[in-house]
Amino acid sequence: MAIETLAARTGATPLRIRRVQKITLTLLFIAGIVNFLDRSSLSVAGEAIRADLGLSATEFGVLLSAFSLSYGFAQLPSGILLDRLGPRIVLGAGLIFWSAMQALTGMVNSFSHFILLRIGLGIGEAPFMPAGVKSINDWYAQRERGTAVGIFNSSTVLGQAIAPPALVIMQLAWGWRTMFVVIGLAGIVVGLCWYVGYRNRRLFTLQEEEQQYLASEEAARPGAEV
Repeated sequence: MAIETLAARTGATPLRIRRVQKITLTLLFIAGIVNFLDRSSLSVAGEAIRADLGLSATEFGVLLSAFSLSYGFAQLPSGILLDRLGPRIVLGAGLIFWSAMQALTGMVNSFSHFILLRIGLGIGEAPFMPAGVKSINDWYAQRERGTAVGIFNSSTVLGQAIAPPALVIMQLAWGWRTMFVVIGLAGIVVGLCWYVGYRNRRLFTLQEEEQQYLASEEAARPGAEV
């Protein structure tokens, strides 16, 4: 029988776990805002893009659909990769990849290239939500996950709220092409920070009190594995 530690008895979060939680949730929150800046950029700059590239309403609609379709179809493969490789690699690579697609959109000159970049954007963004939930499940005790998920989800709502005015300001100041490049570069920085700062739980050597904290309340369920 394992010896109870003070952290396990009081429910206190071990120091190392608390640090990982802060890094994880902070980066997920920032990534959530960047995510919705990316998603909203095409709609906000749509009129300028259509005029610059000579796109019809139908072609512009295809661009919107290309993202949604690729995003949807990539959900299952991204989930499988998350289970095999963990959030550090999958979300880090996804962030960098989708942000690169966003930055390259600022240099696009043809409809066909635009479609490919939108498909790439959807594939890159697909792991974001699953990876966020998995990261929270890995590093928060069951009793604390609701709060963490709430903070994580609030980043997407905040991103939706600030994206239109922020994007309009950037477009008016720099033009739609530079706007895409700047957002893309910002996302690449966040992706690199995630890869450097986050650690997959299964590769993290946990101390006794840390194991007990992460397993707390799970052991009370019949048939639960610790």
